[in-house]
Amino acid sequence: VWWPLAVFYLAAAVFLIIAPFLPPANGVGDTPPLPYYLYALVGIGIMLFGVAYWAGWRVILPRVFGYELVPNKETLEDGTVITTFSRKKVE
Repeated sequence: VWWPLAVFYLAAAVFLIIAPFLPPANGVGDTPPLPYYLYALVGIGIMLFGVAYWAGWRVILPRVFGYELVPNKETLEDGTVITTFSRKKVE
């Protein structure tokens, strides 16, 4: 890996994470009754909801109900390959 490029990419990513929470120059965002950082919090909340949904579907429910999800490859009529999951009881 070319280290200067990796460091620049990391610095840009950190800036993009922090920038929405920095207050604007006049202290008020584009939508005065709402805080300027609200859209960033909503985005983070949606991503955390997605992680929680995946954890519940793929990790927690199989452990609680005693099954595992087995992936099955299937081919549709047009040649598209999809993966479906079936439940297999854990003994």
